[in-house]
Amino acid sequence: LVVQRACNGWITPFPTGFLPSRRLDFTCRSNGVDPKNVGGVKAERWPDFIIIGAGKSGTTALDHFLGQHPEVFMSKKKEPNFFSLEGVDPDSYEFPEARAYHFESVYEKAPYLELFKDARGDQAAGENSNLYMVEERTAKRIRETLPDVRIIAMIRQPADRLFSRYQHMLREDKVPAEGFDRVFDRSSLWWRRADLIIEGFYAKNLRRFYELFPKEQIR
Repeated sequence: LVVQRACNGWITPFPTGFLPSRRLDFTCRSNGVDPKNVGGVKAERWPDFIIIGAGKSGTTALDHFLGQHPEVFMSKKKEPNFFSLEGVDPDSYEFPEARAYHFESVYEKAPYLELFKDARGDQAAGENSNLYMVEERTAKRIRETLPDVRIIAMIRQPADRLFSRYQHMLREDKVPAEGFDRVFDRSSLWWRRADLIIEGFYAKNLRRFYELFPKEQIR
């Protein structure tokens, strides 16, 4: 993996061995100014790149490895979900797990920007929210706010990804009442909850991003 810093014009190799060689071109951004302050006024700092999922596809490992790079700043809060949840009524969810997840997330602008306040001007800032890939309005909201942001998508064989999700829920004693034997029943929650089967519909989920962002900004 190679992180190319467009703001400084040099290339820094990331430690090899955890991912196939890949080039990620980041433009350092904070409204075009140093994120610390300009004329004594602190500038807003937004992410330069966003990992959008999918869950159970190695996003946690990538977040961890990128966070070790001296020229990359990763949000200490994993899965803030800001672009998916800002303005959403927490009482609108079908499942109680989704409502609880809402309150574990960062759904207001000020605390979201706080996640990046310590990023240096010469660092590429990033965050990792798996909900972004599957939540339908997210791509449009990211595009409206950050048209130049880099998008990183990680995918995994869909059946393996779903079974890994099931094993995760099993370890945490959070397996849905509709057990894994209902996975082929299209009326079951396995087909309605965002983090289960529909998260593996990669073509449908990623199409929203490719329709709004240049393909050069998506890896």
